[in-house]
Amino acid sequence: MPDMTGLRERKKNATRHALAEAAFDIAVKDGLAAATPERIATEAGVSTRTFHNYFPNRDAAVVDHYGVASDRYAEILNERLGRQPLWTALRETFIDVTHERAMTEKQLQHCWELVRDHAELLSVLLGRLETLRERVCRVIAEHTGYHKDSAEISLVAGSAVVALRVGQEQWLARPETDLCEQIRSAFALLEGGLLAEADTPSA
Repeated sequence: MPDMTGLRERKKNATRHALAEAAFDIAVKDGLAAATPERIATEAGVSTRTFHNYFPNRDAAVVDHYGVASDRYAEILNERLGRQPLWTALRETFIDVTHERAMTEKQLQHCWELVRDHAELLSVLLGRLETLRERVCRVIAEHTGYHKDSAEISLVAGSAVVALRVGQEQWLARPETDLCEQIRSAFALLEGGLLAEADTPSA
């Protein structure tokens, strides 16, 4: 018997992907103002009502492909923390998800150009990064004796998210370099500097 739950999830994911792709393409080609929910829905072949079932507004749809997928980060980090030191697990998790991202490097460049030029997109992106930080805090807390809201956990998780952004920004400034290597370099600065002593915390 077919797995109907899995089929529904795949269909929902495909619809979300189509809407996000349409929103991004319109914003890149014709400008952010042209990416209305109505046009996005038409391009994706669904109704405007369906669009709003997936996204609260066009800004969320435009940056969706950027893929700050907190669930996926949490899944990989949880697995890695079972066998690796904290900073190694964090670094390799962020690189793993970067490898998995749906966007090409060219699309990532376009996305950051849009975010740079439109404060409303930056606000959405920062919100997603904060969600990511909170998920990382919870996963680290599950593997240590610290509370998820402790200063130690917050500093480690927040620093890791900043390292991700710094790596991306360094790559955008020099797109001829390798994105994952830039992320590695940003983490190396953390591991070799101020937070070098912050390995896996103990209770």
